[in-house]
Amino acid sequence: MAFMPDGRLTRRSVLAAGLGAGAPGAETAFTVAGLRLMPKPWDKEANFRKLERGAREAAARGARLVITPESFLDGYVGTSKELRAGRLTREKYLEMAESLEDGAYLGRIQALARELKVYVLAGYPEARDGRVYNSLAIFGPDGAVAGRYSKTHCGGPAEPFNAEGDEFRVFDTPLGRWGALICLDRQLPETARILTLRGAQVVLVPSYGGHGEMNDLMMRIRAYENGVWLVFVHPNRCLIVDPRGRIAAQDDPAGGDQVITARVTLNRDVGGGPIRNRRPELYRELLGQAAPREGAAEFTVAGLQMMPERWDKEANFRKLERLAREAASRGANVVATPESFLDGYVANEKANRPFASREKYFAVGEAIDGPLLERVRTLAGELKVWLAAGFAERRGERMYNSVALFSPAGALALRYSKSHTANDEPYNTKGTEFPVAETPLGRWGMLICMDRQLPETSRILAVKGAQLILLPAWGGYNETNDIMMRTRAYENGVWLAFVHPKRCLIVDPRGNIVARNTGEGEQIVTARVKLSGGPEPSPIRFRRPEIYGEIVK
Repeated sequence: MAFMPDGRLTRRSVLAAGLGAGAPGAETAFTVAGLRLMPKPWDKEANFRKLERGAREAAARGARLVITPESFLDGYVGTSKELRAGRLTREKYLEMAESLEDGAYLGRIQALARELKVYVLAGYPEARDGRVYNSLAIFGPDGAVAGRYSKTHCGGPAEPFNAEGDEFRVFDTPLGRWGALICLDRQLPETARILTLRGAQVVLVPSYGGHGEMNDLMMRIRAYENGVWLVFVHPNRCLIVDPRGRIAAQDDPAGGDQVITARVTLNRDVGGGPIRNRRPELYRELLGQAAPREGAAEFTVAGLQMMPERWDKEANFRKLERLAREAASRGANVVATPESFLDGYVANEKANRPFASREKYFAVGEAIDGPLLERVRTLAGELKVWLAAGFAERRGERMYNSVALFSPAGALALRYSKSHTANDEPYNTKGTEFPVAETPLGRWGMLICMDRQLPETSRILAVKGAQLILLPAWGGYNETNDIMMRTRAYENGVWLAFVHPKRCLIVDPRGNIVARNTGEGEQIVTARVKLSGGPEPSPIRFRRPEIYGEIVK
């Protein structure tokens, strides 16, 4: 593996097998333990004793790494809730905070790690340079400090006296490379991505905030999209997730204090997955502030779940026309097809055996102003709908996997060309732009299939002010896809319509599925979309693009 001077993996190494701690083929395994324990506010002695009991139990069960919830030592008292209740003042909070160098209780945790011969990650309020940070420290089996991190996203007034950290860190250990986030950090996809680009194989997430269904889905996607193990530890929830997004261990929701353990194996799954298909040269817009959400509107979106005929553009147009007419008759204002529907998605080498020649594929291509797209344009105008159709686009001497959006007036409102593939469309040129259309019904963006697996793509659209993302697809449509679509909508505060020949989902900005298909047959899935015209209460409002520079490297 090749590393840069600051400890980040080179791009070549990140895109390789993903073994940050050893040579290809090497494997490291160890047991991690999450302490699902509820601390007592303001009582460091009681919390240390509880931590000690949990750590001893974890060590007895073979754990090599033990993790507490966020700010466990003090009971997470540096909050606006404590301030409103009159229990928190700046002076009192400073007295509760400890210095990593000479804090009394941190010293006892350090001694405990040395005694048990384990790594202990402890959350605490850190006194540093006259400020308090929501921090964590990792103490090694030898008692040395193996790592330290301060929460970079504190949620504004939620933690009134905490300063925000401004650095993401990855720690080299004999058990692999670990990165850490704290609570709200995890809801910003940029954070875990930066840790992974620095070579993290395991992401540790002590937390105290939300811990419901949406959190579980998000943690699974964070692990999957980055190809890392992820350990989420909260007083009421503990999840250990593998690099494929599968839950390896979790707490019993009906139980109280618990120690949750799982065997972490750093094999070839680490570093795999969609992260290998990143195109960081396209992501510069992530370094800017998000545009304001503008335009309140209410309208109906229809996804046409239908299977095209390969190579038969005429049959596919007739099917599109038939279902679009039905959708319009049911009140749809926006109608979308699956990916590359008009040609039957013949560009994919894996899905078409034997694969066609370059000449045959170019022959099926359509110009944006060609006769077939003219019929789609005319249909949109006749039905008075916004019509998004996927097609194989011929543009000069190149082919693109594109989707065209026509307005109710029959005008081309938006054209998008797929920017990310799994290297399975050998004749297609990848797109390089993420346009957002201004419409009377709000701002809309589009992605195609593989694009959705890279969190950077939907994030760019959201940063540019998109309120609705139309997402025609052809590839995977399993449970992982469903939870990914919910996560993309939630983390960006957008409506999202996923349209596939065998699956259709319409998701609201809070990650709720408001409409879905029933079975795999031909059908029209509709939902009423309501755009507020203002900012959605989503994590995107807490972005700090000034610290995300590594996203584009």
